Amino acid sequence: MTLNSAAQRDLLRDRLSKYCAETFDLELEQFDAEFFVDFIAKELGPLFYNAGIEEAIRTHQAWSERIREEMDLKRSINTAYRRRRSIKPCIHHGYNGDSFSISVYGKENHVAYHRSTRHF
Repeated sequence: MTLNSAAQRDLLRDRLSKYCAETFDLELEQFDAEFFVDFIAKELGPLFYNAGIEEAIRTHQAWSERIREEMDLKRSINTAYRRRRSIKPCIHHGYNGDSFSISVYGKENHVAYHRSTRHF
């Protein structure tokens, strides 16, 4: 990791010096604090960078999976709708011993006729 400007380096140096003074009662010279900032940036910076990249990848994969699921849902609804609408009108009938039914499926409507023929 590199620090982009002298202002960033100075800010980190001052914050590190203040932290060490308050937490460890250790006074760092300006030169020592700059070397410590460089060490942290060089040794720990890549670890934090990689952790951020991995988190971004996980977030991207979660969003991609969610979008894929929504697209699959939309596709299945549209396919079923188109399939039903494109069928030519046809008649289905059946007789199971005590009832007779006729169903007509068309492009715009569904008509069902059911008549019980049960005799006592």
